[in-house]
Amino acid sequence: MENNFGSNFFRKDLNLRGRWWHRLFAVLFFLTFFITIVATSISLYAPKHKNVGPLSERITPELKTIGDLLMQGEKVGIMDSEHGLNLLDNDHVLNDIYCSTNLSSYVEKIANERSIGNLYLSDSLNIIIKKDRKNVSADVFSNYLIQNDINCLSIGTYTESDKKIGFINPGEFSQKNYSIYKESLFNSIFAVLPILFFITLEFLVFVVLYYKAFLYIVFGSKKTE
Repeated sequence: MENNFGSNFFRKDLNLRGRWWHRLFAVLFFLTFFITIVATSISLYAPKHKNVGPLSERITPELKTIGDLLMQGEKVGIMDSEHGLNLLDNDHVLNDIYCSTNLSSYVEKIANERSIGNLYLSDSLNIIIKKDRKNVSADVFSNYLIQNDINCLSIGTYTESDKKIGFINPGEFSQKNYSIYKESLFNSIFAVLPILFFITLEFLVFVVLYYKAFLYIVFGSKKTE
C-alpha cells in the first residue's frame, strides 16, 4: 500500500498562497513561534557555571584570602549531590578565609592584623560550642596545621554575654571541598535547548494537523496534476 503522507504535503493543488486566510495563518504562526521561543529563552535563561578546578590548586606560599585567589568572573562554591551547585560569594568566604601552603608561619600575623586572640581547635563541626573546643597557643595551632596538612584557616565570630568574640579556626573544609566556578555561556544555552526542542516539536505537530487534518476536512483529498 502506497504511503501518501508526504505526498503533496503542502497542498500545492489548493493554491494556498492565493488565499488570504492561509497567508494570515502563516504570519500568525511564525510570529507566535518566534515570540514563544524568545519569551521562553528569556524566562528560563539562568547563568550556568563550569568547574574551573579545586580551590586547593590555587593555593601558593603567599598568604591570600579566597577572594584574592579568584580571577575576574570567578566564584567559589560547593557542588552538592542533592541541591546542586551552591555558590559562596558572601563577605565571610571571600575575606575571612586565608590560605597558604606555608600557613603556619602566618598565624600570628593574621591574629595581630585582625586583633584576634582566640585560636580554637575542635573535633566538632560546631566550634562555637564551648565544651567542644580548645583555645590554644599560636605554636600549638601552627603545629596542628602542619601535622594535618591544612592550608586554610577561617576567622569567625560569635556573641557571648552580649559581647562579640572573634576567633580563628582551621579551614580544612574550605581547602578540601571548595571549587572555583566561572559562568559558561555554552552551559547556560545548552540547559534551555531541550525545552526549546519540545516547543518546536509541538509547533511542527500543529503544522501537520493543519495540512493533513484541517485542510483535508475543508477541501478533501486532492492530488497534484
